Amino acid sequence: MPSYRFRVAVEGDVMAFVRVTGLQTGREPIGARRHNVDFTLTRGVCAARGELWNWLGSAWGDRVAERDLAISLTNDPGPELLVTWRVRSAYPTRIAAPSFDTRHDQVAIAELTMCAESMSVEYH
Repeated sequence: MPSYRFRVAVEGDVMAFVRVTGLQTGREPIGARRHNVDFTLTRGVCAARGELWNWLGSAWGDRVAERDLAISLTNDPGPELLVTWRVRSAYPTRIAAPSFDTRHDQVAIAELTMCAESMSVEYH
C-alpha cells in the first residue's frame, strides 16, 4: 500500500501522490524573462468526477486554464502539514495513467508533469 504523503490542492479539490520531483526555481538575470517551474507528480489518485479531473482533462484543448496549486508534504501517516510549496499559474503538460477502473470513484495517475510561472515555500 503506497504512502500518499503529498497532497495537491487545486481550488478546494485534493489529489494525493507518493512522490514529487522538480520543485525548484531560480532567478533569471534582471531584464530576462521569468523562470518557469517544471515539476512531476508520481503515483497519485484523484476523484474521477469533479472540477479537478475536468481541469486535467481540458488541458489538451486549444486553451488551458492556469491554476494555483498547494503541494503539501504531510507527516506519515497523519494529516499534519510539514512544508507546502505554493505554485502559481500551473498547467498540466503531460499525464500518464496506469489504469481506469469503473468500479472505483478514483483515477490512478502514474505521472503528471506540470509547468508553472513561479513557486514559493512555506514551512509549518
